[in-house]
Amino acid sequence: MTYHTILTEQRGRVAIVTLNRPERLNALSMQLVHELYDAFERYNRDSSVGVIVLTGQGRAFCAGLDVQDWENPEPPPNGEPMNYRSQLRWLEMMRESKPVVVAVNGLAVGGGITLILSCDVRIASERAQFEERHVRMGLMPDMGSSRLLVQTVGLAHALRLQLTARRIDAREAERIGLVTDVVPHEELLEAAVAIATEIAAHPVSSLIATKQLVWDNMCEADGHKVLWRETEVEERLMKGPDFAEATRAFIEKRPPRFNG
Repeated sequence: MTYHTILTEQRGRVAIVTLNRPERLNALSMQLVHELYDAFERYNRDSSVGVIVLTGQGRAFCAGLDVQDWENPEPPPNGEPMNYRSQLRWLEMMRESKPVVVAVNGLAVGGGITLILSCDVRIASERAQFEERHVRMGLMPDMGSSRLLVQTVGLAHALRLQLTARRIDAREAERIGLVTDVVPHEELLEAAVAIATEIAAHPVSSLIATKQLVWDNMCEADGHKVLWRETEVEERLMKGPDFAEATRAFIEKRPPRFNG
């Protein structure tokens, strides 16, 4: 697929996907969303890729939904909300994806924040700004962000951001836990690639299993179900080639050599 609204490149085992509509502040058009799906699905199938970095081109990371370039689908005949399937598809893809490091290069507004929340590691440029502005538009948080933001920054900070629609800077985002690191703007992509490279050194089987367990268990009230899922996955991984290689490498006192 030829991309027109994103850029892609690969550095070692790290794939980089860059939102590339700077003239529209990387707002989410239908084409951009379709290209994002294609790139993520392609890299998730590619055994040479261990981690995906997501960032933006220009002065914004993502200004949310591009209402000038979006067509609402016809309501499903079963009475299901019309955007339910599309939003579910994104969250399921991110849950099942290889680890994603997001490098927030500038302004993240509305849907731009929902993109950030579905990523695994979040770092920001010192120039980044964040604005959860759904209520200002007569709307409300979507794509799971009414839960994900609470789990990320806590109830009080989440409600303050979502009810005031106040814009915050990168340091405030770091203080409340929306991002974990703030770096000089010129060093942002290199810092993201460095973290991604560190993660990509581990076996993909363990990385994906860890991600999926965290997603499955983060709202699970039944401790027995949490333990069941963990031991079930652990048993499967202990029978796999990555655990065998890690064990041999430990015994032989050498770095492990994982095959994707």
